[in-house]
Amino acid sequence: MTMQQRRVTSALFIDFDNAYSTLNTVDHALAQAFVQDAASWLERLRDGLDEDGPFTRRFLQTSVYLNPGPYGPHRATLTRAGFRVVDCPSLTKAGKSSADMWMAVDILDAIAHPTRFEEFVIFSSDADFTPIVHRIRSFDRKTTIITTGFAAAAYRASADHVIDGAQFARILGVGGNEIEAVPTPSGLVHHDTPVDPGLDEPNADAPATDLSAAAAEHEALRLAVAQAIVDVVLRAPGPVPSATAAAAARKIDHSLPSSKWDGLGFLGWVQANLDGVGTSAEGPGFVWDASRFDAPATFERLTPLQMQVASVTDVPRLTEEQYAALHGALAVTISAAGLTMAGTPGRVKGLLASVHPPVSMRAITEVVRGLLLDVDGQFAGTITDSQVAGQWADLVVGLAEGSLVDLTEEDRLTLRKWLGGGLALSEPCSTPDVEGSEV
Repeated sequence: MTMQQRRVTSALFIDFDNAYSTLNTVDHALAQAFVQDAASWLERLRDGLDEDGPFTRRFLQTSVYLNPGPYGPHRATLTRAGFRVVDCPSLTKAGKSSADMWMAVDILDAIAHPTRFEEFVIFSSDADFTPIVHRIRSFDRKTTIITTGFAAAAYRASADHVIDGAQFARILGVGGNEIEAVPTPSGLVHHDTPVDPGLDEPNADAPATDLSAAAAEHEALRLAVAQAIVDVVLRAPGPVPSATAAAAARKIDHSLPSSKWDGLGFLGWVQANLDGVGTSAEGPGFVWDASRFDAPATFERLTPLQMQVASVTDVPRLTEEQYAALHGALAVTISAAGLTMAGTPGRVKGLLASVHPPVSMRAITEVVRGLLLDVDGQFAGTITDSQVAGQWADLVVGLAEGSLVDLTEEDRLTLRKWLGGGLALSEPCSTPDVEGSEV
């Protein structure tokens, strides 16, 4: 008998100005899909996963807050998709709308609503919502934040779940081929995995019906074990020791150790049965969500200062040598074809095919996204690796200081050397030629 999937009552609040402008800066196609296919991505957003397993969101409230001045033409499209659109016109000469304040007021009202929403989904990269997230959690409600740009570490850490720009691009159905597969409850497990015929081989003389039932039972157990490992990986804030993941699997199938994991060993079993899960046999062994993390061996080569900055800013934890190779490949690619979210990551990955340790597509994508947001457009003309390195170092050091990391001048120079791959050794560089900006 199939168990009915758990349902969670949710309320969605979208800071349209923040979300749309960031998506449009990264990739115009993302921004267009965000507006034109709103009903479709909302439907895909209904599937969720938490510490209790998979669930389905029932959105009882979907509110969009936008400035009708620049974004008024999108109002009708969003209304037809079923969203409640709240006009938040600019009240100052600077053009700043009151969207964030109206969102905060409505969220506080929703906390007291008799429906008792179980989850609040906030779509904004603005860290000003951090106090609101804390207030929501104080009332024992879950929070999910969707960010399309760089979000402060304190803001991300205050939420129960974070959907970042790359993950939301996949939900939109745009740019999903640019990064590694993400572990998900469905479509994760290989269904054609061969099993060692010498292990638990069914009795050939048994009736066909018994063999069929045994095979179905074995397959159901395998899927349950795979799901247990996925649950651990998806919830983890970093790579998970193999022993921890294996312990979760053994709770489902106690016979796995005696069968030596179907003769494959634990890490071999994970590789054979799961997509989107990285594995490493170095040290105690690790498994991890390949869409969010690089191999832990890379982590271990970073200094405490580098680890602190990487943790606060959530930038790729690459070594100086990896960053040097990445910036060189980016310079070649940008000079030849410009900087775009759709084409740059794949081209750069091809140029870095022989680099060891490898630079993951996830890391490449995050650096490209950061550069696009930082220069607010695309690099123009021929770009050098030093220019790319300087721009990236400026961005990350600025993010760290914006997150109140106390850096000395020596710290800044050390970080610039690391982030720039040894190329960004000077003071913050001037912004390279950008279309539409003064140089």
